[in-house]
Amino acid sequence: MNADTFVEECRREWKRLGVPAEIAGEMAAELRSDLADAAADHVPPEELLGAGAFDAPAFAASWASERGVVPATPPRRRRPVLPALVAAAIVLAAAALAVALFAGRSTHQARPATSPIASGGAIVVLDPKSGAVRRLVLQETSLVRHRLKLAHP
Repeated sequence: MNADTFVEECRREWKRLGVPAEIAGEMAAELRSDLADAAADHVPPEELLGAGAFDAPAFAASWASERGVVPATPPRRRRPVLPALVAAAIVLAAAALAVALFAGRSTHQARPATSPIASGGAIVVLDPKSGAVRRLVLQETSLVRHRLKLAHP
């Protein structure tokens, strides 16, 4: 990269950073003069500018900061945080609503409280709302009587 291209890239960076035009002009003239003097003395630009010789915008920002014409760290661009938060809240609310609507629905209807369930010699009536046992009646079958006789001679 030649000296003129490097200086022009620095000018664009100074403009982006908000360096006043007259100060940017002074800095550009000084930089152009230093690069010309270095070239006349056969000094490579990287020896004069260090690592900044490979990154004109970074060099320009660093030099402007050192001169005190811009803050040490340029202000960060604002990101649209509020719209992202609103969108996330809407998605979460929609998901919660969907869960609330579909959680109460099931593929089969619950048995009414009066329908007994008979199993293994017992009749159980369940409360469909709480799931609690409302009535438990053991039926004594011949098998139960037979086991009771064996257990208690």
